[in-house]
Amino acid sequence: MKKHKNEIIRKGTYEATYTQKDELKVVGFNKIPKESEVLSVNKYFFKGNLIKLTTSSGKELIVTPEHKVAIKSFFNRIKYIQAEKVKFWHKVITLN
Repeated sequence: MKKHKNEIIRKGTYEATYTQKDELKVVGFNKIPKESEVLSVNKYFFKGNLIKLTTSSGKELIVTPEHKVAIKSFFNRIKYIQAEKVKFWHKVITLN
């Protein structure tokens, strides 16, 4: 959001901004994981502790405890669990 600081929409403790085409990608899921474009970024004030997840490739995700994270479960199936329930043996799905 820092890159778009002059374009941020604010309403109370909520902030949002649109992203440029091909600026940001995430892993989306529709039967299989695939790269999806992010069209906007939304942020709200959170009072509490954030959770930092570090993947085996060194990527970091900083999210609220209730934020859903995609992991590989048994038999390589995709499962979404709350960040506070992620254990060290879980494989968090990220883009390469």
